Amino acid sequence: MKFFIPFLILFGFYCTNFQPYHTEWKLSKDSDVFLAAVNAKASEKAISQDSIAMKRTTCVDAAKLLSTSARLTRYLVESEKTSLTESELQSLTKIVSSYNITPAIEECQSVPIESLFGSSEWESCQCLFSIAYPGGRKKFKTDLEHIR
Repeated sequence: MKFFIPFLILFGFYCTNFQPYHTEWKLSKDSDVFLAAVNAKASEKAISQDSIAMKRTTCVDAAKLLSTSARLTRYLVESEKTSLTESELQSLTKIVSSYNITPAIEECQSVPIESLFGSSEWESCQCLFSIAYPGGRKKFKTDLEHIR
């Protein structure tokens, strides 16, 4: 019991320090950069082995897979608070893919999960990707209008 209370205090402190990333456009060095917050989960094998290093690696790898062109296009569209038909979304995805944009990982963090068994660290993570859209937000809005 005497170890349980300090554990709860530390766990509570850890959970309150988590600051989620935000998906948004930012001005960086005189150009627009799109920042996408991508949530992912570690592999079941890494979780079952309770290896923090393995959980972190597989979680970050999963986030990279989720930052593909199709998903990236959805993040961009959502940032403009607009909706597209499936056909329009496919057309826009083709345009975005033609730019050969490679999202760059800025940083990743473990998303705290309450767990009494083993370490829940890195079972879920959130990575922040920066995307240099050619022509910035203005060009993206032009591309968006072009497909409508």
